[in-house]
Amino acid sequence: VEKMSDEELAASIKLLRQTDLPLYQTADVWEAAQLFRQLIWLLLSDPHSSRGGYIISLWILILIAVSSITLCMETMEEFYDDASQEGFRLIELICIIIFTTEYVLKLITAPKTMAFVVGPLNIVDLVSILP
Repeated sequence: VEKMSDEELAASIKLLRQTDLPLYQTADVWEAAQLFRQLIWLLLSDPHSSRGGYIISLWILILIAVSSITLCMETMEEFYDDASQEGFRLIELICIIIFTTEYVLKLITAPKTMAFVVGPLNIVDLVSILP
């Protein structure tokens, strides 16, 4: 089975969208898997690829802001009580789970895994989710 280039995948995705043909009805299982991988990659890495990509990107930005605000508020004396601290821990846990899921999905679906891993912004993402 021959691998498709990113350009061929993009063309196949465009054709698939035009025909409304579900992935499971494509002729080749390998091609369907590659198309699915490319769709996930586009959703997570290119907000201009689709409405879904835009929404996911917007949610990630909102979560980054929430996580940053929570980190700042956690250090304020007004919020040193146990209930506030527990709430902050819960918010941070949810954010870390979502950020980790996004990173792992991008890592798995990246067209060039090593280029993804050594990318400066991806290194920042990895460091931010490590304990």
